Amino acid sequence: MFRIRTNLFLEMQDMLVQWSIVGRANRGGRTLDNGGNRRKFIERLNGLMTEMPSPEFDMCRRSAERTVQHLKDGVAPEQILHDVEELRGRILDQMDSVYFLALSTEEIGYFEALDPLFGSEVSDALAAASFDIDEAGKCLAVGRFTACVFHLMRVMELGVQQLGAKLQVKVDPKHETWHQILLHVNVAIDQLPRATRQEKAVKTAYAACSAHLSNVRIAWRNEVMHPKATYTEDEARDIFIHVRTFMRDLARLI
Repeated sequence: MFRIRTNLFLEMQDMLVQWSIVGRANRGGRTLDNGGNRRKFIERLNGLMTEMPSPEFDMCRRSAERTVQHLKDGVAPEQILHDVEELRGRILDQMDSVYFLALSTEEIGYFEALDPLFGSEVSDALAAASFDIDEAGKCLAVGRFTACVFHLMRVMELGVQQLGAKLQVKVDPKHETWHQILLHVNVAIDQLPRATRQEKAVKTAYAACSAHLSNVRIAWRNEVMHPKATYTEDEARDIFIHVRTFMRDLARLI
């Protein structure tokens, strides 16, 4: 998969059509022979070629490179007109052979997040989860909702193991049910001291983390941490939100 800026292709097609119309009307004429227009056209073509790194656009890129060279060499307007119409046809043919997926503004935020999807606290304290968090976001963006939950499962496996380590209890997310995991966690939290203000604050923070872990269990819609067969968009989004909240709480405890 590769990313292209379609606005460049649309703008280029608009320019190619204009040049083709003028060239046919004037047999090349001054517009195609004007030095300023040639320089502008070369700049636009060079910008377009940066969007063609994939082999799928190889023939289109070669045509653009040949057109640029002809423009630099100052060949006759009739040749430029031929190059323009050939390039326009190749762009249309090759764009037709590529399958495009469009992302909304919100989906781009999941696919190419400018900041860590779960926040910098999680990426700093639980760096090992960063890859699966990023992949979960990408899967959510492109509509692979069950795959999104599979990546979130890996995030949660790490998370509950870290929580168990902090509470000094053994949890086995690969084999234990959510109920068993929460039982271990809550028993350990109940045993935490609460004599001082600081101890009370720590115990409250762990209790909040456990509550959000329970929310993940409810959203998961499965008895064990392994995902069920399929998840809808609403289910995946719900799980993503609750996992993020749990991991943020956990990061503050580490």
